[in-house]
Amino acid sequence: MLKPTSRTTSVFNMKVIYTINANVGGGGIGNTAYYGVKALEKYGYLEKVICRDVKGEEIPKEKVKRIPVLINKSPVYFLVNIYFDLMASLYIDEADAFYGWNGMQLYSMKKAKRKGAKLICNASSAHVLTHNRLNQEEFRRFGIKKRGIDPITVKRTLKEYELSDVIVPASEFVYQSMIKNGVSQNKLKLLPFGVDINRFKPAHKKEHNKFIAMYVGFVSVLKGVQYLLEAWDMLNLKHAELRLYGKVRHDFNRIYKKYSNRKDIKFMGHVSPIEKEYQKADIFVFPSIQEGSALVTYEAMASSLPIITTFNSGSVARDSIDGFIIPIRDPRSIAAKIQYLYDNPKERAKMGRNARKRAEKFTWEKYGERLIKVFEEVVE
Repeated sequence: MLKPTSRTTSVFNMKVIYTINANVGGGGIGNTAYYGVKALEKYGYLEKVICRDVKGEEIPKEKVKRIPVLINKSPVYFLVNIYFDLMASLYIDEADAFYGWNGMQLYSMKKAKRKGAKLICNASSAHVLTHNRLNQEEFRRFGIKKRGIDPITVKRTLKEYELSDVIVPASEFVYQSMIKNGVSQNKLKLLPFGVDINRFKPAHKKEHNKFIAMYVGFVSVLKGVQYLLEAWDMLNLKHAELRLYGKVRHDFNRIYKKYSNRKDIKFMGHVSPIEKEYQKADIFVFPSIQEGSALVTYEAMASSLPIITTFNSGSVARDSIDGFIIPIRDPRSIAAKIQYLYDNPKERAKMGRNARKRAEKFTWEKYGERLIKVFEEVVE
């Protein structure tokens, strides 16, 4: 058992090695990692973070081991993960716990295990078999000649699950996918992500007379955007506009061309910063086929937007309270919920206020506290 420490912010002396093939603090999973690493440092548990780079000054330089990665293209991304993992494994020393992100940590896990560390795997997406099946199904539905997750990554990820002492699913969807694929419930500790509620906040007043529905993320078939566009087509709403923020992926080009000239549909491209765009919208729609726990849903809720999303998005939203949870691949459900929120502005406002209150329970500070609790329970 670990010995108590005199530090006021922590309970035990603990050494944790944290690895991720990303820029910590650089957006996406790197943003989530930043708050995890920050919490470990705050509690005095961070021994080392192994990553591409760290943005910001809050993590001591002497605790950062940088592994530059020059190639970041999807056709060879599994090789990038293997390269990062091999390099990271060279810097694994003795520690009480090792924390890594699924699909990019197998060699490092094996070495950490030999060194006596407890192994914690961040499950940032559905169980790899579920993830792969959903991807392949969607590509087939739209005649896209693209394979799913490469077999090497599938094999490596399954081995990571097996080696882990604990797997940390980011959402109930991920949690259930693990159980359905035979992972023991005793191995799982649910840990949703977080949001900066000071950065993402409600607008004081809407500055438009239009009803604006908003989507944020890659414009891709795997995000279910095709079903949102189909739903919007059914509605023919007056004084309404659908705004899609994000880069159009290659697999979506054919669908994009069909809608690109519509006056009531705006493909906005990548916009940064995005905070004020949320404040312009009335509702947020995110019909993704598969996520871990999509950060954009937290951001929309913190901005006091009622959301329409799928269970598979991994959102912390509550059905019929903060918005609506709908099935995947169901444009009629999307259309019905958009119509309801369009027709009922008072209910829309109420759900938006509920969403903000719900988001306030999932700040990044609370995420850090929950993560620390996982480490203390596992290592003790």
